[in-house]
Amino acid sequence: MKMKKKLFGLDTKAIICLLLIFAASFVLFYRYIFQLQTSDFIAHIERSLAGRGYSINLILFPLFYKLGNSYLPIVFLMSSLIALTVISTAWFLKKIAQLIGEDYDLSSLILFSASLLFICKLCIPEWSPYFYKTSLSTQPWHNSTYIEMRLFGTLTLMMYFIIRKDYLKKIEWKKLLLFFVFLFLTNMSKPNFVLCFAPIMLLVLIYDFIASRGKSFKNAFCFGFVVLIACIILLFQYKAMYPGDGSSSIVISLEHAIAYVFSDKKFPLYYLLNFCFPLYVTFLFFKNRKKMSVFENKMMLEIWMMNLFSLLVSMFVTETGKRANDGNYEWANAYFAYVLFGAAMIILKKMKKDGLISEREYVSAQNIYVLHVVLGIFYFLLLVMGYLSWVI
Repeated sequence: MKMKKKLFGLDTKAIICLLLIFAASFVLFYRYIFQLQTSDFIAHIERSLAGRGYSINLILFPLFYKLGNSYLPIVFLMSSLIALTVISTAWFLKKIAQLIGEDYDLSSLILFSASLLFICKLCIPEWSPYFYKTSLSTQPWHNSTYIEMRLFGTLTLMMYFIIRKDYLKKIEWKKLLLFFVFLFLTNMSKPNFVLCFAPIMLLVLIYDFIASRGKSFKNAFCFGFVVLIACIILLFQYKAMYPGDGSSSIVISLEHAIAYVFSDKKFPLYYLLNFCFPLYVTFLFFKNRKKMSVFENKMMLEIWMMNLFSLLVSMFVTETGKRANDGNYEWANAYFAYVLFGAAMIILKKMKKDGLISEREYVSAQNIYVLHVVLGIFYFLLLVMGYLSWVI
């Protein structure tokens, strides 16, 4: 029997998949960055090159621009970040699978992680015909800082769940340091991740503190304090975004929340179409929750809480002035949908292996997921061919 040759532990299919993802991303980002179609890229690049940025791009874009005195190295950079996102997501899914007693081949997870890039709201003609508009799950391609936040946020969540499982007993400082570095880089990209992650983590720490009757205080304090330190960069970003000259400000608005939900009576339908796959998997999970481990229940609950909190943020938090119509506090919706879809698939496979769901239920869930992805690939092709910018 011949042994398959592997490069960096990946088989041929996984490597080809990564190359194809890189190539497809390169084509789209070339169109975006060289202004063949509309995106946020050129604004981010020009601000960064002029020294007026406030994200990690302030470092990355000038650095890569100088490599060739052109935008082409930046196209290469962004395409590489997409490929790295696939790899980091595969590692994240592999680690959470190991935490619940499963182990999957990294190459197969690479293939699945690549499909997550294309998850998209299900579209129904006449009822809900848009790919990106009214979407909470469709993955954006037109925004550089979202792409960076998704990469580093996934690595942050990976370290969070690794530490989360046993932090009451012990904390390994090397893992805590990695958690800090990834969270800091995530915050340098966009603040949206930590706005939804930190409150849920705080609730977890408080619950564990009460449940352990205060025995976890030292470890909980260290775990939480790292988050606070990593958020220092947000003060710089806040000052840059809201300079206090009246040009723009952040507000919490009940009126905005009411308009968000009730301006279109189809909001419940939109939510269902955005999360059809994870909602169905969660339904199956709920039926079998007593047979699942404590950690599996906690993990699913926490990811759902982050996802729902991101919805609350997008509903209630808005801006005034020149940034009023940008929807800058909606980015976390797409990110935590990305994580939720991935975690739901791991849980689905676990329930199937343990005999907790039928073959029909398993296949039905897989078919729903495939539909989400097929529509996302179609959306991506429309972008690459120039038929869309990002909203129809």
